[in-house]
Amino acid sequence: HLRQRVLAQLTKLAGRPYSRGELVSDDPLPISYLAAPVFDKHGVARFEVQLGPLRAAVPRVERDRYIAVLRETSRALSAGGS
Repeated sequence: HLRQRVLAQLTKLAGRPYSRGELVSDDPLPISYLAAPVFDKHGVARFEVQLGPLRAAVPRVERDRYIAVLRETSRALSAGGS
């Protein structure tokens, strides 16, 4: 339910989010912000980590790196017991 709400809000603010197929394509894509939830010890998303490269053309290799760093940071913060 939270994912659907977040996607609906993103669509209202900045157009539509990319599909998985688009993200894994080799075509450069414009990226403004990427976000991941930070969960508390009960599994409730309480915060959000954002990365905002604000770039018009991001190659797949860089997108993969952005996503990996964002996920790693989100997991580390979630494990911190917020």
